[in-house]
Amino acid sequence: MAPESSHPLYHLSHPAVKKPIPYIYYSPEEAERGGNFKLEEKVTKEWQERKKVNSKKLNPTSSYPLIFIQTDENLGFAGGNNIGIKYILKKNSRYILLLNNDLVVDKYFLKSLLEVAEKDELIPGIIGSKIYYYDRPNIIQSIGARMNMWTGRGLFIGNKEYDNGNKYNTISEVDWISGAIMFIKSSIFQKIDLFDIRYFLFYEETDLCFRAKRQNFKIYVVPSSKVWHKGGASTMSSTAEYFLTVNRMRFFKNNTRIFNGPVFVLFYLVGSFKRFLIFLLRKNKDSANAVLKGVVDGFKIFFKQNKF
Repeated sequence: MAPESSHPLYHLSHPAVKKPIPYIYYSPEEAERGGNFKLEEKVTKEWQERKKVNSKKLNPTSSYPLIFIQTDENLGFAGGNNIGIKYILKKNSRYILLLNNDLVVDKYFLKSLLEVAEKDELIPGIIGSKIYYYDRPNIIQSIGARMNMWTGRGLFIGNKEYDNGNKYNTISEVDWISGAIMFIKSSIFQKIDLFDIRYFLFYEETDLCFRAKRQNFKIYVVPSSKVWHKGGASTMSSTAEYFLTVNRMRFFKNNTRIFNGPVFVLFYLVGSFKRFLIFLLRKNKDSANAVLKGVVDGFKIFFKQNKF
């Protein structure tokens, strides 16, 4: 939905102009093979010729076709992105940009990310932007995140702070960044796997960042790269509650050290029990049961592998 004319970000999407662009559909199997190079070349050439003849009427946004990958099923954040990443890796691209469809971006957001990525002395592997709330354009949603490996609690840096242009303006190294926007060096996938599809929802980007850090890649946030996020609602479905609960255990099982284990388990139980009671008091049995099931499945994960 287009914003009201009084919205501070109105100018980013207005005046409304038709911007046609050619597209190609691939199945997951076709995408993972790198698509059809000859078809892409043909569509690109025809499109660029049309632009030369009638550029004013077409008013195109790109010189290249848009690639759609039809998965036919919900593969979650991890599974869906993995197919797209495999397609890009076949193209030998140096970078991969993951961008949620509910973001509005600043004109120079990508230029800022690329400039940092090209600075070898920083050795960045995954880079994020300064994310604001779309409905509150001067309120920060996150400028990266920290993770307490004892309690299992993640903290979005700068969350809900008002930014008058003077906050968090230096490039900083963080523990992980939001999956809403991730600028990733393709080379990291030569050393680590793609997103872990077992997560499906929640913690998949956190896990990827921690695996990258173990291979000496850095996680940076570039504040000059600005985006506004429409998502991030506080209410969640019972399905989301389940994955948030079980994946918290999965993440710490895979990424924490043995001496963190007992403290984490204590906080995990207390925190989960608190959410369970809250949902019961609100008479939300579906979410309460989802938390309970998440704890049970979480401890199955805990005892399945001998890591703690």
